[in-house]
Amino acid sequence: MLPQKLPWEKIKRICLLGTDRANLPKEISSLFQSLGIDLDQNEDQITLAGITKLALAYRTGRKYPQETINKTSALLNGTTSHPPREVAQMLSPILKGNYSEMLSEYLACLQIRNWSFPPDQLPDFLNECLEQPELWAKVTDHIGPEAHWLIGMNKDWSRLKSTPKEKNWRSKFPSDKLKYYRYIRAIDSHSANELLKEHWNEFSSELKASFLNIIAEAPTALDFELIQQLKLGKGKKVAIAIFKIQRQNLESNICKVALDFLQENISIKKQIKIKLPGLDVAADMNLISHHPEFTGGLKANYLAQILSAIPLQAFEEYFKKTPTEIIRLVDKDEWSFQFYEAIIARCIEEKNQDWSQSMFLHYLETAELIPWQETKINDIYKILSEDSFIELVNTCVAKGPKIVDKESPFIDLMINYPREWPNETTFSFFKLIKKWIQKNPRFWEGWYIWQVLRKAAFRIDPMQLGVMQKAFQADETWALAEEEINKFLEVLSFRYRLYKPYP
Repeated sequence: MLPQKLPWEKIKRICLLGTDRANLPKEISSLFQSLGIDLDQNEDQITLAGITKLALAYRTGRKYPQETINKTSALLNGTTSHPPREVAQMLSPILKGNYSEMLSEYLACLQIRNWSFPPDQLPDFLNECLEQPELWAKVTDHIGPEAHWLIGMNKDWSRLKSTPKEKNWRSKFPSDKLKYYRYIRAIDSHSANELLKEHWNEFSSELKASFLNIIAEAPTALDFELIQQLKLGKGKKVAIAIFKIQRQNLESNICKVALDFLQENISIKKQIKIKLPGLDVAADMNLISHHPEFTGGLKANYLAQILSAIPLQAFEEYFKKTPTEIIRLVDKDEWSFQFYEAIIARCIEEKNQDWSQSMFLHYLETAELIPWQETKINDIYKILSEDSFIELVNTCVAKGPKIVDKESPFIDLMINYPREWPNETTFSFFKLIKKWIQKNPRFWEGWYIWQVLRKAAFRIDPMQLGVMQKAFQADETWALAEEEINKFLEVLSFRYRLYKPYP
């Protein structure tokens, strides 16, 4: 146990006089050693580490047993070290300033470099996580062992790591039931489905739909069997969720009828010709009247639902053509947009890269001709692999400065791609923007370019900072956009502090 009375007077004397003029008394050395502080270092470092550990202990609001300290000291001191002061000071601007977008990157880098979370900031940060559960969800995998140790020392913070318990299932709040179901499903999907089946009739239609939407995220053969055993009712939200599950089951009636529809109602000669489904077909497939995932009149909406139940490979086998060829042929049909909506939905579910690339490139070519719904096409960017992203950017850049326009899908791609940019993409992007500035006398109106530049500052490799600084300094073209470039470099420099070498 920590002593009830600590030698504060002696500690204060050391702090005031410094270790050069007052050696550490044995009482203080023993205390710091019991806290797991390495005594084989300079006395000023021993003192600083010991005071920090004492402050953390008391800010948890608990006295913890000596065996706990001994058990965790190796974890806290043997495998990690405190980050450099410069890195520790970055946390506050990230949490409260203009760098919130890089919180996950910051924590991941601490982990990679074997640095602990800045210890003096942990208590306040954990309190903030209690107020913002979504913040804890972002950091839980990267916050490090010291934080998890502290959480175990404080009953209030322990709520952050609490796992759903069976009592959550009996809670009157739907969110508790859903959280528990997700938890059990991740451990044992069979038990989760048995639990759902047992209590299914007790749920409201809206709650049933919520459970089914969880299943629809990644349905398995067990789930396909489950929905055959449930009394589903007539709620529209339930029907939509069931449809999303069934269209991912290649053995379902929906998929079988959809494949028959492909053979009987879509023909190809010089172009693809699509016939709208009859109401009898819609009834046979249990389609949803005006499914919100798709647009168009009643039959056109039914058409999109049917097409979304057809695997993308089946289109290739039926037409004996590539995704790009099929999409271009469909473009000439009056119901092409329903076809595209269905393809996008299927791309996202299958994470199909070939079809996703082909859809984007068609969007690139026809953005000014077709009333695309950007919220739908933008979902494709989330599933693009790095290779697909590089290929699409290279295709756009090859078109030259004319591709740089506020209405261009190229701008959407660069803003909405959610992962890091490969260096190849970074350099080709800046070469393009340089040409655009040179050819565009009204470059200052390009607010959309500066919007991409702000996003790029958080996406490109910060270790390229020196290369980019030299490139900007060496070419007077960039002086025309000095303010925007400086803002970009400010963010990149801030991120660079995470990765640069430290003594």
